[in-house]
Amino acid sequence: MKNFTKNIIGLLVIVFTTSFIIKAQNNYSLSFDGTTDDYINLGDILNITEFPISFQLTFQIDSFILGGQVLFSSDNNVNGIDSYSGIWMNFDESSIGFSYGDNTGGTGINDRRSLYSPDEMEPLLINRWYNVTGVIRGPQDMSLYIDGVDNGGYYNGNGGEIACTSNPFLIAKHNIPNNGHDTFNGSILDFSFWTKELSIDEIQAYMSCSPSGDEEGLVGFWDFNEGSGDTVYDLSSNGNHGIIYGATYSEDVPEQNCSSSDEPSIIDQLNQSFDAWNITIDLSAGWNMFGYGCPSSIDLAQGLSSHADLIAIVKDNNGNVFMPEFGFNGIGNLTPGFGYQIKLSEAINSFRLCNWYVNDIPVDDIISLQEENVQLNNTNLDYQEVISQQQDSLNYINSLIGCKDNNACNFSEIAIYHNGLCEYAQLGYDCQGNQIVTYQIGDYTQGGVVFYVDETGYHGLVVALEDIEDSFVWGCSGTNINVPYINLGDGLNNSTQILNNCFESPTAASAAESYQTENYNDWYLPSKNEFYEILFNVENLSDLNLSNEYYWSSSEINDYYAWQVEVGSITTSYRLKTNLFKVRPIRSF
Repeated sequence: MKNFTKNIIGLLVIVFTTSFIIKAQNNYSLSFDGTTDDYINLGDILNITEFPISFQLTFQIDSFILGGQVLFSSDNNVNGIDSYSGIWMNFDESSIGFSYGDNTGGTGINDRRSLYSPDEMEPLLINRWYNVTGVIRGPQDMSLYIDGVDNGGYYNGNGGEIACTSNPFLIAKHNIPNNGHDTFNGSILDFSFWTKELSIDEIQAYMSCSPSGDEEGLVGFWDFNEGSGDTVYDLSSNGNHGIIYGATYSEDVPEQNCSSSDEPSIIDQLNQSFDAWNITIDLSAGWNMFGYGCPSSIDLAQGLSSHADLIAIVKDNNGNVFMPEFGFNGIGNLTPGFGYQIKLSEAINSFRLCNWYVNDIPVDDIISLQEENVQLNNTNLDYQEVISQQQDSLNYINSLIGCKDNNACNFSEIAIYHNGLCEYAQLGYDCQGNQIVTYQIGDYTQGGVVFYVDETGYHGLVVALEDIEDSFVWGCSGTNINVPYINLGDGLNNSTQILNNCFESPTAASAAESYQTENYNDWYLPSKNEFYEILFNVENLSDLNLSNEYYWSSSEINDYYAWQVEVGSITTSYRLKTNLFKVRPIRSF
């Protein structure tokens, strides 16, 4: 079982690792002691000159400092004089606010705009976590949200253009010394900066659940959850990593709950993967196709052991076979992502292959898997690479599941398991909403004459307007291809099985398969009753130029005989496969 567990870790570690990085609770915050050598430098990330912009952070105050404190700033000192050029956020015991613009002291320029919390706001408290969001939509249009609620507040200054040039962006420190609120004494849990207006729904969502990292307008997101080292990693795709100076990691973090999000939890994601692998399908008696979508290989005989008494043969795409009656396994292992043909003596309801895989995973191994990923999170991972790996894993799982009805608008050609969520066009229209034409028996269309139409009027069968030149044997005399099916709709399956199992050429089936006209190249040999439909449904048989001779059907009797149709007498009988008879192909639409 230990070896089995090692096999599953390779696939599932991606889902767990990224889930911990993106959506798991923060285990750490960064603590700043209120001195000028405790801060973070994010470098030149704010060369921004246009509105809107937004920012959001979660912080806790350890103590108040006379003159106020700063949470972040990108301001600068111009010519050695007091300057507030850039963007910054500060607070004291009774208010919190943020500013942007250019207020260069001594130069006559006063283009700063500030928004501060109202006088009636409750004073800020020590040792309480706050989430604060600032939104600047344009000059004179700003909002301050505290714990997800618009705080109102009052403006100060004239307002104007953004002056966020190439100044270093600092957290917990001003670029300008001795301006009365130079440092910060407390802890910060996370911080994000955006070149867009955050909506109230986004603000409240990101309070509980971190951004995924690829959201539109996200300049950077830092969760300070590394736990060690002097680098804080930007979890967006922009790579704006920062350097820690003096600040220390702390395990003091607020209670966090992301369960209200639409994003599934780590265990939910695992269960969803298991559900995908555990999907069941119904198999009918006779020939069927199934796909193997479990995450790792298994011996075919072992995987199908519970149904061995109903299985006549299993084939892979290379012609290898498994025959349980004779104890022969020429296929070996089932391969993830591969399809197989299976012939059953009886139908099997709720057929599935991956229950062995899911049910054999011990709880202890799931726990050890989580522990391993916690260790991975404490290393300097390339976060974007991990995110990409998770997406690849989820895409693989999702590709195995889809609508398998080829009449549906969302039919999936690559899905292995049917999810039952098919979408169909409205009656009389195609999947793009275009009105479509219905067909009637006798119509000249689709490369021939329509001789059968289903109840919708959109699908049916056509017969070619001419015989294939020459006469042909049915083929493979002495071999039972096992296609005794004679009914309407059986011709295509019969022909497919003949071509897959009879390698003699030319034969009636191979001649029909090679026929082409009007760019249609999907013809096949009709079953016995499909040929009868032609004779009974087409009013003017003379238009089809059928001769009063024998024609082969695709329906077989046994090793040596197959059904033929005599057009002149409209009768059928079985004849030796070595006889030379005419071929008239049909196709479905």
